[in-house]
Amino acid sequence: MQSFALFGAIALLGFSAAAGAAVAGPDVMAPVRVFVDGFNKGDMKAAAQALSPAGLSIIDDVPPHVWAGPNALDS
Repeated sequence: MQSFALFGAIALLGFSAAAGAAVAGPDVMAPVRVFVDGFNKGDMKAAAQALSPAGLSIIDDVPPHVWAGPNALDS
């Protein structure tokens, strides 16, 4: 009976934490979705609009390996 009560308490805490996380704060993934959607369509202007004014850093295993700054997508 103790293990059932422990399992129930853990499940209840897990569900409440997940529910709280789902409704908390702004959608932080929105800029990522805008960037990925623009990139996948080949629209680099739309993708660049999702970036900060300072630009971005891309680290890749394909040479030149690193692109950084506000013009990183221009390379």
